[in-house]
Amino acid sequence: MKIIVTCDDMNPSVIPIWKQTWDKIKEAHPWLKITVFTVPLWKGRSDNDIFKNKEFKQWHKERKGWVEIAQQGYSGDYPPECLRFKKPQQALIRRGYRKITTYLPDDFYSFKAPFYRMDHNTIEILQDLGFSACVQHGRLILLNMMNKPMEEFIMIESHINIEEKNPDNIQLIHQKMDKYLSELEKKYQYVTIGELLKGGME
Repeated sequence: MKIIVTCDDMNPSVIPIWKQTWDKIKEAHPWLKITVFTVPLWKGRSDNDIFKNKEFKQWHKERKGWVEIAQQGYSGDYPPECLRFKKPQQALIRRGYRKITTYLPDDFYSFKAPFYRMDHNTIEILQDLGFSACVQHGRLILLNMMNKPMEEFIMIESHINIEEKNPDNIQLIHQKMDKYLSELEKKYQYVTIGELLKGGME
């Protein structure tokens, strides 16, 4: 059995929060790997453009060994990007893909729709762009056929956003996740989504 840990809403503005939460969790759980769903242009702000932001590039470079980047929409604006008509939806997903592609794994990469909301058009768009899977409400939806059944896994979803700056919230998140992982890792092995998918193709 494998453990997939995911974190939503990553963007340059929450790097300080990451350092206070996930970096500390990693210290306590050295075998941890995590799939990080990242918003390419959070709230449409140029300083949150992951393609241009030097701090984000450095953040990723220092954590490539245990952090796998995955795409989460484009900007996280409302109405939900993946419920729009096909052409505007396609344009937004493609814009995000162009910004995030240098961070994605070389072979198997995944997607999550903002607000967990998408439609049949989203699936077609993702397949055209070469995505291997998307995550929806804790389910891993395969976009390509596997050569063999995937290994069984448990998925632990979390999110990180600006509202978690409160020190008490940060401490609570750290304690809860630390306790949960301590129990699971006694029996199971950490993998990223990309690693799990790669295992199904070998």
